[in-house]
Amino acid sequence: MELNGKATSTGTSGDSSRSLDQIDSARTAAHNTVDKIADAARPAVDRLASGAHRSVDKISGFAGTAAQTFIQRKEKVSVAGAELVEDCRDYVKANPLTSVGIAAAAGFIISRLLAFRSGR
Repeated sequence: MELNGKATSTGTSGDSSRSLDQIDSARTAAHNTVDKIADAARPAVDRLASGAHRSVDKISGFAGTAAQTFIQRKEKVSVAGAELVEDCRDYVKANPLTSVGIAAAAGFIISRLLAFRSGR
């Protein structure tokens, strides 16, 4: 209501005080509920985080082991390849005519196979 350009309240101050008390009480109840939910969820979140950490550690361990195995196998293959090349070099030096004959036969066979595959 308005009298002489000033607004006046139609309700009493007791009504507004009671409304504020209800709002405050609802706010407190909501905070308490949120706190209860957070407290209840915390152990579950901690268990999930702990399990995730263990899984990451296991996967990391497996990956590390796999990488070490791969490096070891790579070194073995490199050594075996170098030994094979050295053995072939020694054979060619010891048997040059036989090596030329083997190379010629291999070249002939490969050229026939490629010609056969291309339909000639």
